[in-house]
Amino acid sequence: MVIQAQKGKDKGFLGRLRKRYDDRALRSQVTHVHGPKKFHLRDNEVALVILGRDVTYHLKKVVEHHRAMGADYLIFVEGGWRLVLDTDELLDFPGADRMHLPDLTQMLTAQGHTAMVCQMLEMVPPGPLYGYQGLSFEHTIKAFNSYSLADIDARDYYSKVTRWHWFMEQNKTTNPDIKIMFGVIRATLFGEECCITKHPLFKMGPEVNPGVHPHVSTGVTCADFSGVLRHYKFSGDYLEREKARIAEQRLKRNEAVLRISRFQEEPDLSFVVPTT
Repeated sequence: MVIQAQKGKDKGFLGRLRKRYDDRALRSQVTHVHGPKKFHLRDNEVALVILGRDVTYHLKKVVEHHRAMGADYLIFVEGGWRLVLDTDELLDFPGADRMHLPDLTQMLTAQGHTAMVCQMLEMVPPGPLYGYQGLSFEHTIKAFNSYSLADIDARDYYSKVTRWHWFMEQNKTTNPDIKIMFGVIRATLFGEECCITKHPLFKMGPEVNPGVHPHVSTGVTCADFSGVLRHYKFSGDYLEREKARIAEQRLKRNEAVLRISRFQEEPDLSFVVPTT
């Protein structure tokens, strides 16, 4: 297994020297465990790229779920399609019950699409959070069977109201009904303006810049339908994880602080709202 990093095209002697140093540093940290050291994905093959820290709780189920869908590689390689997820997200898309990921990407490629937009569906328990802490992720998936579609702010894909509209303007869309969305139950309960739109599935190419923003890759042509990411943000020992992040000052914004404060003020805070 080999991990390869893509670097920008640095110019000049110092840039080439820096790239050589970075490449050597990366290789020194990678251990080949099994299988061929170098290989290329076929056009319809999918590599699952998992992002995150302290991912042990979610990892087994996330790997099982997406392997069953046909994502056979869990490494970062050149070529092919990339599926970039946080470990508390599970992908779903129209026809997933009869179509594996290689079939989906083959169809998208034939249609000239190089990405699929997904909307995050915030999955929550049917009651207060404290009754569900400590469950395995597999049991959490069964227990967190509620969601809300209220308090959604849906904006045009290229809306200049969106702070990172400059990134969106570098992409092409084929369906004006696919929006950039904010809100759902985190807006209802905590007043958050959280973006629920992501571009997790995309095909690498010479014009594609992956992950230029946590929610966007650029240089892609988006499919005319969207998928969904079932998001289990509040799973596991959520309260303890957020408190640790706050203590380590790993948060750029204060939404987690506000959430934790509300849970401390209202231990019985329920995710059951009129629109759940």
